[in-house]
Parts: sequence; C-alpha cells; structure tokens
Amino acid sequence: MINTQNYTELRSGIKKALLSNRIEIGVVTLSFTLIVITCILSILLLLHSNKVATKGYDLRILQSELKELTLRNEKLQSIVAEKKSITSISKSLLVTENLQPIGQLVIVQSDKKLAKK
Repeated sequence: MINTQNYTELRSGIKKALLSNRIEIGVVTLSFTLIVITCILSILLLLHSNKVATKGYDLRILQSELKELTLRNEKLQSIVAEKKSITSISKSLLVTENLQPIGQLVIVQSDKKLAKK
C-alpha cells in the first residue's frame, strides 16, 4: 500500500516552493510590464497632443490664408466693377478711337400708324 499522507505533504511543500518562485517572478514581471505599459501610454498621449496642436496651427494658417484670399477677391471684384462702369468704358482708348462723333441730328417725321406697326 502507498502512504498517501507523506505524498500529499511532500507535494504541498513542492507546490508552495513553486508558488513562491512564481510570485516573485510574477511581481518583477508585473512591475516591469506596468512600467513599460505606462511608458507606452505616455508616449502615445504625447504624440496625440502634439498632433492636435499641429492641427491647430494648420487651422490658424488656413484661416489667415482664407482672410487674405477674401480680401484679394474683394479687391479684384472692385477692379472688375470699375472696368465695367460706363465712365471707364467711355474713357477707354478702344471707344475713343473707334467711335465717330455725331454730326447733325436728323429727326424723321412719320405717321403714328407706322410707329405702331
């Protein structure tokens, strides 16, 4: 017959020794893992905040460019309106060179019936 009482005590002692070794390795491994995870998370947080700050700077640059372009657009629209105005058209060289001045004005007398047709 096998003496089970001695066997269980021996096994429990071995289990205790193995368990204590695992706990020591586990605590070191756990603390190292927590330090590594904390470092990785802090690096990711810094990268994210840097990315957000960069987007803010890009947004400010784009807004300033938009203001400049709207001012330029308004100036160009005023120049176009000036070029289209009647006074600038009448003063232009194209009009002054190609148009002939009016000589004598002739008024034609006609029937009212002809005008109605």
